[in-house]
Amino acid sequence: MALTKVTSGVRTIASSEVVTASIADDAVTAAKIADDAITLAKMAPGTDGNLITYDASGNPAAVATGSSGQILTSQGAGAAPVFASVAANITLATRQATTSGSAIDFTGIPAGTKRINLLFAGVSTNGTANLLVTIGDAGGLETSGYLSSVSYGTSEANTTAAFLAIAGGSAAAAWSGAMTLQLGNAATFSWVSSSILTDGGSVARLQAGSKSLSAELDRLQIKTTDTFDVGSVNISYEG
Repeated sequence: MALTKVTSGVRTIASSEVVTASIADDAVTAAKIADDAITLAKMAPGTDGNLITYDASGNPAAVATGSSGQILTSQGAGAAPVFASVAANITLATRQATTSGSAIDFTGIPAGTKRINLLFAGVSTNGTANLLVTIGDAGGLETSGYLSSVSYGTSEANTTAAFLAIAGGSAAAAWSGAMTLQLGNAATFSWVSSSILTDGGSVARLQAGSKSLSAELDRLQIKTTDTFDVGSVNISYEG
């Protein structure tokens, strides 16, 4: 049997000889792609979007990066993601002075609020009466159904008429600190409270409580049976 000798040589392969059908699946790997070999010009045309923008001919033109402080957010199935600014989640209300009167009201708290911080800055009254916080809805402030206790040293005070912020105080005391209200059950409009307030003395006031409203909370009040004479209060809230 005769043998045929096959020889090979090196020749240039024409670009027309390499077609998609001739390339095996997974034949082109990352290791085979040169650095910077894939450019925008090699990307398939498409429609304008926020990540890749296209020119009038539908060719990729640039990659959008958004602005400082923005994040990439989903717009749902079938929609291109977009860069958007992150809105502040915590809203600070307008500070109110506690230098007169016996009640400070905060109204217009928006629907969907789930956490409220009451901020006390050197709040004082001209007597020793308790400092109370009541909450309410569109029907008004509610003054019953609270479970609230405050402790200080070896003493404790309780009330069902409000969240009890301060008990056992003095006319000379100026209270600072925060009370936090958190929505515990949206179905029953149930709120829980906790606070730590101090007048800079040796004993702080520690408070905890709960209260269910008739509807969604939209207001609160800080009150006393004495008269406010020093300091200020504010609230912040978040959804």
